[in-house]
Amino acid sequence: MASPLSDAALESTFSPISSELSGAVPAISSQDTQSILWLSAYLVYSIVYLLQRIFFWVISFSTYTLPTWLFTLFSTSLTFTMNFTTLFVLLAFPPPPPWAIC
Repeated sequence: MASPLSDAALESTFSPISSELSGAVPAISSQDTQSILWLSAYLVYSIVYLLQRIFFWVISFSTYTLPTWLFTLFSTSLTFTMNFTTLFVLLAFPPPPPWAIC
């Protein structure tokens, strides 16, 4: 069984396309691969540096700032001074219950 198109006809049909494609794709030079290498190394270094700074911030916040805030909060006195006049006003004019405000 013979095919209507021979191998030579197919080769001549597709050869201009393959020659156009080979000219359209630029070759990668050694300088491009070196710049890609340095770019990827810089990216890895930047990510590691960023993670290091975040870790340092979390450690310093949890060991210095947060205990300071908690100590300040828990050492404040939550008492208040009430004189007789304030007590009289509160007893003479009590606030309405919440269900009566609606």
